[in-house]
This record gives sequence, C-alpha cells and structure tokens, in this order.
Amino acid sequence: MLSAHLLHAPVARVAHPSRPSTPLTPHAHPSRPMQCLGARIALAPSGLRGAKPVRQARPFSRVAASELVDTDVNALRAWREQCPELHALWDESKPVTKWQGVKFGKAGGADAGQVVKIQLQNFDLTGDVPVELGGLTALKGLMLRENRLTSVPAALGGLTALKTLDLGRNQLTSVPVELGTLTALTTLDLHGNQLTSVPVELGALTALETLNLRENLLTSVPAELGALTALQTLILSKNQLTSVPAELGGLTALIFLDLYGNPLTSVPAEWEEGGALDEIGAVSR
Repeated sequence: MLSAHLLHAPVARVAHPSRPSTPLTPHAHPSRPMQCLGARIALAPSGLRGAKPVRQARPFSRVAASELVDTDVNALRAWREQCPELHALWDESKPVTKWQGVKFGKAGGADAGQVVKIQLQNFDLTGDVPVELGGLTALKGLMLRENRLTSVPAALGGLTALKTLDLGRNQLTSVPVELGTLTALTTLDLHGNQLTSVPVELGALTALETLNLRENLLTSVPAELGALTALQTLILSKNQLTSVPAELGGLTALIFLDLYGNPLTSVPAEWEEGGALDEIGAVSR
C-alpha cells in the first residue's frame, strides 16, 4: 500500500494521457524517490493544516437599516428560525447588522446592504443549510467549518460571487452538482465529512485554486478534476483511494498534492515520466 503526499515545488509538462498507470511494488525502490520533472511526493503526514476554528464570531461592518436588502435579511431570519443554535447567537432584539459572523457590504458600495460574508465556525450548528442562502447574490465567503450540518442545498449554485466555500468537518454525505456552477470560486473545502463521492461537475470550476477533500470516504475521484487548470493545491489524504485518474497529470498549475493515508497501489504513469510530479516515493505497507 502506498502512502504519500506532495510537498511544495514547481510543476512542469504532462506526459501523454494514454499511458497506463504503473503498479507500485516493493521493487520500486522505496528507499529512494523515482525521478521525474516538476514537483515531488514524500512519505510523511501532510504538513498542510487548516486554520484553527473561530470560536467566537464577531459582527462586521455597520450599514444603515434603510440600506439593507430585504432578500438578504429574510434569508438570515429564515436560517435563524430553523436552526436552534442560531437563536442565541443571533439575538432577534438586535439589528441584523450586529449578528455575529455576518458581514454586510459597506455603505455607498455596489454591495451595500447585502451580505458579503458569513463566518460561523465551530458553533455546533445542526440541520440543513437553508435554501434561502442561495439568494445572497453578493456573498463572497461562506465559512461554516466545524459544525454539524447534514446537507447543503442545490440553491447554493446561485452564489455567483462566491470565492470561498468552507464546509469542512460537518456531517455531509453528499454535495449538490450545482456547486459546479460557482465559476468565481477559488477555495472549496469539504474535508472531514462523510463523502463517498464528489460530483464530476466540480471539474468546471475553472477559477478554483484550492480543493480540500481530506478525511472523507472517497474510493475514487472524478477524472474531470484534471480540467481544473487554475488548481494549485489538491488534498486527497486519508480517504480510501487505491488509484487516482491519469488526467490529474494534466493539472499544470499544481504545486501541492496530498495523497497521504490512502491504500494506493498505482499512480499515473505521467507522474513517473515527466508529468506533474518530480519525485515519487513508493513503499508497500
């Protein structure tokens, strides 16, 4: 079984995609890496860690009540209504502009009165992310890590301004295919959930730079992820992968790939023959 992760280094050319994957055996010189061009994989736990959970969210910028957009305010109220944990966190007697973890666009700006960020990490929020959040058209950041959320709606595909979506360490068993329409998204973090697969539509996220799928139940990842031309960081560690698609060798912007803690038996031949990776350390366990 191969356990490996990629450390920081530049990326080079990709070999022909038709080449078959090369099995890794105890004869693959586990004591020394195999040479290629580009970046490198080493045998050690990932050094990349997520930021510490935010344990107390704070209200962000203030705007006048007259500037608030009704659709956005109603979306927040709908979520408060269905999520018991938000009853105390978002005091109904206070203006929504003072609700913890919610940021509105600045007065006078193009997004004045609209919600531009929601950051509610480590508050044990339960249930579903409400459909109404899909109407927050100015939302740029949705950070809901370290909660107990069980599903997210297809309506999130309407968040056309969204750049960061962090749903790490919740209780998700799936994510909607509509996430593939978030063309402005640069960071997608789904680590620490119970995902057995991810939608092939994620391959359409052409602006995506970071994709974290660590610590799920994945047995495979879509070959379509090889189309993520802006992707620089791909974290697949601690899943149940026995192989990865050869198409990932086409990730020309990739500088960090983490495969540690998977029962890998082979890697794409492109990575051994001048593809996206420089050095591959192989070992049977």
